[in-house]
Amino acid sequence: MISAAACDDGYLRGHVETTSDGKTYLAIEDDNGGKCDPILVDSKIWPYKIGEAGLINPGPHKIECGGWLTFEIP
Repeated sequence: MISAAACDDGYLRGHVETTSDGKTYLAIEDDNGGKCDPILVDSKIWPYKIGEAGLINPGPHKIECGGWLTFEIP
């Protein structure tokens, strides 16, 4: 699971946890105070609510919310 939130485990603006089912998920935990509409992940609207985990493939991704940020899911 990847989560877009600040922490100190070596991941910029996120953290990684092992899931019990072995699948990969992304949970976006902040929408810039409601100023992101819509949030895009890999140029597609992210259909999940803030804090809700959605399936995603490991590898490089791009999130857009006003600006953009690239990130890698291990």
